Amino acid sequence: MNALVISETEKRGVWIISPTGRLDPQGGPVLEECCIERIEQGKTRILIDLELVDFVSSAGLRGVLAVVKAIENAGGVLALCSLS
Repeated sequence: MNALVISETEKRGVWIISPTGRLDPQGGPVLEECCIERIEQGKTRILIDLELVDFVSSAGLRGVLAVVKAIENAGGVLALCSLS
């Protein structure tokens, strides 16, 4: 089992979070925690690039939904890309 690895960068005022690995019961909370930390730091324009994610379970999706709720509460915007 491989751990989820996350790289981050900022471009044109958008915080880009790029996870690599699996969004499963172990990886989902890692992504959620990373995103929530950025939202708490005031980064409310976030793009999650899923190009290098090779599996998403319901637990991983639950983590993404938690991020959606948190960013909506902060008045921000979340986008996802490379969903295939």
